[in-house]
Amino acid sequence: MYQWSSEPRRLSEPARRGRPLSPGERERVGDVVAFARYSRDGSFVVLRQHRRFVTAVAAGSVTGTIVGGPLLGVVPEGVIVPLLVVLLLASAVRVARHDR
Repeated sequence: MYQWSSEPRRLSEPARRGRPLSPGERERVGDVVAFARYSRDGSFVVLRQHRRFVTAVAAGSVTGTIVGGPLLGVVPEGVIVPLLVVLLLASAVRVARHDR
């Protein structure tokens, strides 16, 4: 079990040597910083307020991935791309017509 301590944490060996971060590590650090910034300013409150919408969008995304992934090797790109265009345009029209 982790014990809280007032002692400063020691840096890992690569950090002590001043090893530069790889591009992937820099990206992850940037993601964490952005997440912390948005968490502090209350931006995620909107997601909590619209939990039903966020859940529906996430479910649609997961369903599309599960259904569409296997189709990539079977259905030609010339068929999939126009279908996606029609689907996205229909979704955009529904959002634009939604009463606020």
